[in-house]
Amino acid sequence: MTEEKLFYTRTEEGLMRMLEQNPVVATHVGDHRWDDRLADHRPEAIDQRHREMADALSEFEAMETDGFSLDAGIDHTVMVQLLASFVRQHERIQVHRRDPGGYLSEALGGIVTLLLKEFA
Repeated sequence: MTEEKLFYTRTEEGLMRMLEQNPVVATHVGDHRWDDRLADHRPEAIDQRHREMADALSEFEAMETDGFSLDAGIDHTVMVQLLASFVRQHERIQVHRRDPGGYLSEALGGIVTLLLKEFA
C-alpha cells in the first residue's frame, strides 16, 4: 500500500471513529446511525479520545508526503492541522474542564438538529 493510500485509509477510519464517538456531530453531517445517542463524557472517555487524536497526529506527521499528489498533500496538511487543533484544544484550552455549557449544548443541539433538519 502506498503512503498516500495509507493516509486516505487512516483518515477515513479516523473520521468514522470520530463520528461514532460524537453522535451529535454525526447527525449534523447527515450520518444517522447514532441518532439515539450522545457522546460519552466520562473523564476516561475524553482522555481516550484525546489519546486517539494525538496518536493519529503523530502518525500523520511521520508520513513521507513527497510522493503525494497535490490534492493528497493539501488533504494531509488539512488533517494534520485539524488534529493539532483538537490536541491543542484538549491540552491547553481544556474546554472539557472549563465549559459546563458544552454538555447542555450537545444535548439540546442534538434534539434541535433532529427536529429542524429536513430528514426529521
